[in-house]
Amino acid sequence: MSLLARFVRLGARAQLQSFAPARLAPALSRGLTVKSPKVPKADKPPKAPKLDKPPRKGLSAYNCYMRDALVDLKKEMPDAKQMDVMKAAAAHYAAIKENPAAMAKYAAAAAADAERAKAELATWNEAHTEGH
Repeated sequence: MSLLARFVRLGARAQLQSFAPARLAPALSRGLTVKSPKVPKADKPPKAPKLDKPPRKGLSAYNCYMRDALVDLKKEMPDAKQMDVMKAAAAHYAAIKENPAAMAKYAAAAAADAERAKAELATWNEAHTEGH
């Protein structure tokens, strides 16, 4: 150990001994260090309350399709990797996207979910602007 390192250790130990209670003096003389005492929980400042998050956006027609199609494709392709199932679902969606009759079901589901999200957001906004 270098001379400077010893000096620093001895200086720090001497400072601790001068401020430490008598019951800690034997521990300090053996070269043990003293940890600073923990702050009691009562003295800690309270945590800020967590704000609840705003509601999620409405699902798109693509999300509605994927929610339905992935369940069916996983049954059809039980041993396939998730990436392969997603590729197959995306390719199928691209094919039905051109057919308005097939897309009507998912467009209606997306519109209904958009209305749900709009209503939830209005309720959330009312609850969070009352105190301001």
